[in-house]
Amino acid sequence: MKKFHASSLIILLCVMLVCILSCNKEKPPVAKFTADKNNVLAPDTIQFTNLSENADSYAWDFGDSVTSTKDNPSHIYEKAGIYEVILIAKGAGGEAKVSSDIVLRLSLSGTWNKTFCFDNTEEPLLGVLEIRHQNSDKLEGEFVFTNGSGYTELGSNSVINDTNVTLVWVLQGMYELSFKGIINNDFDSMEGNFYTLDLKVGTWEATKLVN
Repeated sequence: MKKFHASSLIILLCVMLVCILSCNKEKPPVAKFTADKNNVLAPDTIQFTNLSENADSYAWDFGDSVTSTKDNPSHIYEKAGIYEVILIAKGAGGEAKVSSDIVLRLSLSGTWNKTFCFDNTEEPLLGVLEIRHQNSDKLEGEFVFTNGSGYTELGSNSVINDTNVTLVWVLQGMYELSFKGIINNDFDSMEGNFYTLDLKVGTWEATKLVN
């Protein structure tokens, strides 16, 4: 029977020790998450799903001075902006960090005082416009004159594209008017021209009421 030399025994013990230490070493965390929506209108609630690995505690920063330690938090963004969401995942093997931007856009939704005037008259027409801005940038809503008459709904081709607004409705059940204009940077005032059969027939403006 062959005898082990002392040096061989030491090498064997070192190999075994390395194997034991390698097996017992904790895996480092991997931080990752998803959001159920992005690039939406403010205000809105965003649900975050935590996909981190090898972690047992979490620290969230939603980019608006609000934090959370929940596994899968939701958060309400009240104002438009670009928010950097940061997740730090911690475990026995250390910690890891990941970040991603969430975009909230300004919305036209609300009540607007609207004034429009035909080119062939100096008498302005006054009314109230209700707008419901959809995430697809379609605009739904209703218009009624200040005296309560002339109720009409916005047409399906009412949209906003960047700062360009198009509002379409049928006046007095007969004339389709297309109001085309520009919204300001604060999304609380817009103005432009309006058309029928692609012919300009007047000018208009609208101011958003403060809720």
